[in-house]
Amino acid sequence: MQCSPLPSLKLGLKARCHLVAIVWYSLVPFSVLAGGNSTSGHESKGSAPASIPLFHLANKPGQKGFGVFIEAKIGTPPERAQYVTLLLDSGSSSMAVIGPRAAGLPGPLPPCTLSSFHTRTGRSSCGLGGYTARDSPSHVRWPLPGSQYCPIAVNDTTRVPFCAMSVNYGDGSGFTGMMVNDTLTIGGYSQTAPVNAIYWMHGPFQEPPSAGIIGVAGADLNCARWGDPKTCFPGAMEQLLMSQGLKNRLGLCLGRPPLPTGS
Repeated sequence: MQCSPLPSLKLGLKARCHLVAIVWYSLVPFSVLAGGNSTSGHESKGSAPASIPLFHLANKPGQKGFGVFIEAKIGTPPERAQYVTLLLDSGSSSMAVIGPRAAGLPGPLPPCTLSSFHTRTGRSSCGLGGYTARDSPSHVRWPLPGSQYCPIAVNDTTRVPFCAMSVNYGDGSGFTGMMVNDTLTIGGYSQTAPVNAIYWMHGPFQEPPSAGIIGVAGADLNCARWGDPKTCFPGAMEQLLMSQGLKNRLGLCLGRPPLPTGS
């Protein structure tokens, strides 16, 4: 089995890999990844890595579509958890997911069906999963306006203020989302983590059939104010790993995964 480091996907360098194994993020290739000690010196809770299927993005006209995405669930209890698919991005730390009510252009893609997912042309015009904070009983608005971690304070339709994050990427796309905490589950790991519930997006943000993005970089790229370390906090992936006592390392292993369960 061969493994390779993860390039900066959202910035245009795409990976041709199929299996991701936790421990997650590293610039060093791994063929077998074992749970290590955390930076705090505490022994790892996990004795072995978790192998997570990794899937290719759809090919789009004029593009090679080498990006990769994973399956996850957001929310509790389990029967209320929302299925999502997330583009892996080594060039950011934020997690953001599109919901069916997201506005902006070109707007959220229609849900994939079994037939459209397997159609070469249709596959590039549909999405798998999505997240709506109001439909998750476990979501909590975080941070609150006035916090050092709050980039922008916005009023909702009932004039209740919440914090929003706006991110722009090197390919000209971007999003604005309501900042919440909710339970993220990837493989056998679950942890409360920061989620941006997208309500506005622009450009080619949604890369089909993924429904969002999850950055695997460190907290220094996840800040309310760029360049101010006091406003930075661990992103969803880093918080998930820290909760398991795992180091922030990632390896991608070549293989042949099954189809996404949402297809």
